[in-house]
Amino acid sequence: MVFAFPEPIELICSNNGEEGVSPDLAPDSHQVSEIQRFYEGANVFITGATGFIGMVLVEKLLRSCPGIEQLFLLVRCRKGKSAEERINEMFRNPLFSRLLEGQSNVLKKVRIIRGDVEQPNLGISSSDTDTLKKYVNVIIHVAATVRFDEHLRRAYTINVASLRDILDMAEAMKNLKAFVHVSTAFSQVHRGTECVTENFYPGPYTEAEIEALLQSADDYTIACLTSQVLNKSPNTYVLTKAMAEDMIRKRLDSLPIAVYRPSIVMNTNVEPVHGWTCTLQSAGAVMAGLGLGVLRIVRQIPHKRADIIPVDKCAAALVALPWYIHTARLKKEAITPIFNHVTDRNPQTWDALMDIGLHLHYNDQVSSSKQVWAVTFSTEPHEFLYNVKFFLYHVLPLPLFVLAEKLNGGPPRIWRVYTKIASITSLANAFAMRNWRFFDDNTLRMWSSMSEKDRLEFPLDVSDIDWKKYFLWGAKGTLTYILGDKIRSYHSLRVRAMIVIHRTLQMLMKALYMFLLFKTVIVGCNLLKSMVPSEIYRLNN
Repeated sequence: MVFAFPEPIELICSNNGEEGVSPDLAPDSHQVSEIQRFYEGANVFITGATGFIGMVLVEKLLRSCPGIEQLFLLVRCRKGKSAEERINEMFRNPLFSRLLEGQSNVLKKVRIIRGDVEQPNLGISSSDTDTLKKYVNVIIHVAATVRFDEHLRRAYTINVASLRDILDMAEAMKNLKAFVHVSTAFSQVHRGTECVTENFYPGPYTEAEIEALLQSADDYTIACLTSQVLNKSPNTYVLTKAMAEDMIRKRLDSLPIAVYRPSIVMNTNVEPVHGWTCTLQSAGAVMAGLGLGVLRIVRQIPHKRADIIPVDKCAAALVALPWYIHTARLKKEAITPIFNHVTDRNPQTWDALMDIGLHLHYNDQVSSSKQVWAVTFSTEPHEFLYNVKFFLYHVLPLPLFVLAEKLNGGPPRIWRVYTKIASITSLANAFAMRNWRFFDDNTLRMWSSMSEKDRLEFPLDVSDIDWKKYFLWGAKGTLTYILGDKIRSYHSLRVRAMIVIHRTLQMLMKALYMFLLFKTVIVGCNLLKSMVPSEIYRLNN
């Protein structure tokens, strides 16, 4: 069935069984922009709505496209919570505060579709499928597993098999205007080049080849074979995203479809709130680890570009894309429907970002009460030296941190945090060790075609990002929304003590190093002196 938004915010969310848009939500046709007009009366189907990108996308559509008819959100039951409870919980997130303050009736437009992308046909009932086929005008497929270490079977099921099901459904939708699939800018890194263009490429494997493997082997065997299957792909996420793009390439003639490729997605930049996030993945986990003093060595090449894209820029692009590809089809413009959304035109290197992080901590005094050690870190591009330093900086001190945690009576978190961040850092090395060059001509062309009003409402352009402000907002956002910490612009006594102790230990270690070096030189000289006479005596005889 299709469910209207449920309790507990009944007064806001219930529409008493009525369909359509409330009069107070109907936009003035003389004031709406081209993109807003495209969404007037439109029914949009979104997968992955409860995920990081999906949440920001839902908020942006409801806030910036007031003429939208309905949002169909595919939601699964999870951890004992029904789909309705999960959506209810999602709308209580601070991300939606601005939306609900301005438009109290807007949630009447939300419709829940019970389903699960891990199930055949997305786990959607036949009646819901018929409803979607009849009414949907736009599909934005965000759902994916973004874990780099995901088991191949699950990664394929979610990132490839579910896409096939939704493509089959889309081909039966009579009123479909646009279909956008969210991929990644790193989907083609297995090709061995650092230049990534906005083109389709053959997948590393066919569907039949991977499915034959999955059907003939158990999970343990597949896990053992995964490294061989990956070949040049860094992980199962990239592998399955490449296969998904190849699947779309074969359907270009039958569907108005586009592939959206963002780079490394992180906290919001400006809207609806500065620095919001709900997840710690990839670069976000690394930044958090550095800020908490948990991570002190990172394997990367400092001068390489760090291609990070704020999630609100992604949401703006995902709203604009259906309008653009629909307009292009009406005008019969020939375009390759792949859109890289990257920050090559406003670049930052990894070492510049590290300097910003240190400046924020020591100069702006942004810190967390959950900090375990003074913030200090370095980069090491060489694998052997990185492993040695990782052992010295992380493995050796870990028992002390665990002991301190037990003495303080706190929950056993430090081991889990260390393990997670170390794993993510290791898996992210493939993206930080190369100087990627992403071409984004199609995205730039879309931006150029947007009106001034649309550019203000859907600011997907990356040239206006102030990276220092962005990471200040991002640090405070991570403290607030992930760690549940209070924002402070000063160092607590505890943090100051950590800094003093750390610097004292640094001085002691340097003194010890110099002492050992001096003693080594002295011992070596004495040994040399004791050997020289005997050697001379032996030569003379």
